[in-house]
Amino acid sequence: MNALSLPCSLLVLCCGLLAACSTLPPQGITPVTGFEPARYSGKWYEIARP
Repeated sequence: MNALSLPCSLLVLCCGLLAACSTLPPQGITPVTGFEPARYSGKWYEIARP
């Protein structure tokens, strides 16, 4: 192993992890219509947890 193998491996690993964290929605996705954000704002309480 040469001196560049570890830094190159880390660079490839970091690029792969960053590519996996894409925040773009898939093609063909449409947003929900009629969503009322005010209806869901406020304090929420947990009723049950599985």
